[in-house]
This record gives sequence, C-alpha cells and structure tokens, in this order.
Amino acid sequence: MASLLKDTLHFPDEHRPFLEPRLPPKDLPPAIDSSFPFTTVTFSTSLDSQLALSPGVPTQLSGPQSKAITHYLRSRYDAILIGVGTAVADNPSLNCRIEGLRPIIIDPAARWDFTANHKIFQLVRNRQGRAPYIITGLANPPADKKAIPDEAGGKFITVEIATTSINNYKLDWRDVLKALSFKGLRGVMIEGGGIIINSLL
Repeated sequence: MASLLKDTLHFPDEHRPFLEPRLPPKDLPPAIDSSFPFTTVTFSTSLDSQLALSPGVPTQLSGPQSKAITHYLRSRYDAILIGVGTAVADNPSLNCRIEGLRPIIIDPAARWDFTANHKIFQLVRNRQGRAPYIITGLANPPADKKAIPDEAGGKFITVEIATTSINNYKLDWRDVLKALSFKGLRGVMIEGGGIIINSLL
C-alpha cells in the first residue's frame, strides 16, 4: 500500500534511534486472544497545554517535521485510535503516508453520523487507507451505519461499556484492547481526543 500513497512524508533514518525504545519491537509476535496490544498514547498540545482552541474545534498544532514524526510512529503500529468527538469534529483521514494501518473509533452510542463520502471511506476507495473498526456499546448498531464500514472492509465491534449517572460512558480499556488483540492487532497508537486520553490515563 505504501507505494500507492500520495504526499509521502520522510522521517530521516538518523533521527529514528531515539524513538526505538518506545516503539513496538519489529519482531512483535502475533496477537493472541488473551494478550493486550502494545499501546502508546501520543498527542500534540499548545504551549499552554491545550489540545484545541475549545472542545470540538479543529486546531492545527503540528508543522511538517512533527507530521513526519507522527506518520513514522503510525507506520510502526497496526492501528490508530481516536474517540467519536474527534471523528465528528475533524472528519480525519486516520491513515499513514508511509504504511497502511487500521483506524479505530471509540463510539459508545454510535453517534458518529458518517456517510460513505466521509474522508476515511474515500481514502479506502482510493486505496490510500483502511476502513475503520468502530468500538461501540450497542449490541445491534443501526443497520444503515453498519453497512458502510462492512462494505469497505471495516466493522463495528461491540464491547461492554458502562453508563454513568450523568449519562456519560465509562470504558474498560482492558475489554477494548483485548477486543482489538482478538482482531489480530498487535500495536495500537492512541491519538485522542482529550476525553479518550484522560479516560485511559
């Protein structure tokens, strides 16, 4: 897939060794049902430690060199994970300009109102990305939504997600990560947004 991607970024070989101890080993063994994937949280902040101008507002924080590092990091993982708030706000590509990886969207109540024309599915059709796995708490996601990732090679994955007294959702990350391992994903890079990062940490 790498040869098909446009706008390929380059992260020089001489800059890579300092990252190596923090990355999945290149000989990482196959995932098994009882294992957790190698998981890394990565995100950009402004000088005042903000992820965005305000919640839900797309904010450009990365320059060309930072983007090159990000795409190199992505190339070492099987999947990249974000929350539904980021998916709704940014309509992100969630691909890698060096090598393909699987997008993961955490969407407990299936509120991401995507269509086949969303950027992530356009990239699949152009052979520039892969279809997402969508983690939800619904046993039966809406059929019209389910059909779109199914046809593109993705899917909804149901895990048990608790609802709090204020109608928020509480993830058990062990269940999420084991579900991803069960799908053969050995390494997962978590990029945000703020709710996802805070719930994990």
